[in-house]
Amino acid sequence: MTRREVLKRFSEAVGAGDTAAIARISESGPGIVNAANAHRNVPLGVAIGTGRLDIVRQLVELGADPGHCNHGGHSMLDAAAYGGHEGIARYLIEPGGCTIDPASRRPR
Repeated sequence: MTRREVLKRFSEAVGAGDTAAIARISESGPGIVNAANAHRNVPLGVAIGTGRLDIVRQLVELGADPGHCNHGGHSMLDAAAYGGHEGIARYLIEPGGCTIDPASRRPR
């Protein structure tokens, strides 16, 4: 299976909320959890879009970067806030999630 196919399956597993597949596929190689598409969208953004806090937590525990910004400069915290996912936004800024840089007001 090519890396592109692995990334596609990983993104599909995230979108479907398949925790077992996420865990299995994340072991396929380095960088899978933070692999970005052409628009710099990452699996964590997919999970945030679904509103599934359990999947967001799983990805962060697997090493997903909550401070990631997409091509448009939107952070994962932005995605949670824009999507109305208050629980996810709170998780991203609580201890163990990410912190906000006071100068840029972006996660770091």
